[in-house]
Parts: sequence; C-alpha cells; structure tokens
Amino acid sequence: MILDVARFKYPPIWISATAFIHPLQITNIYGEYRGFLIIEKNENKKST
Repeated sequence: MILDVARFKYPPIWISATAFIHPLQITNIYGEYRGFLIIEKNENKKST
C-alpha cells in the first residue's frame, strides 16, 4: 500500500512489488537513488 503525505490529493493505493521497486532504481539529476521508509509498531513494550 502506498500512502502519500498529501492524502487529500492522493488516496492510498495498492501496487505490485515490481511497480514499487522499479522506480526506486532510477537516479535523479544528482545521481542519487530514490528511497522508501518502513514504519513498524514496536511490539516490545518496556515499562520504565
């Protein structure tokens, strides 16, 4: 699932892994690759 920070303009969408990874391999004008962020919930709850 792809989520955009501008959710009012771009709704969530499901895409294939190939459709997701292929554009990440393309560099920008500075020779830098695109990236992505994985956010996970920490299930290990510690009390301090």
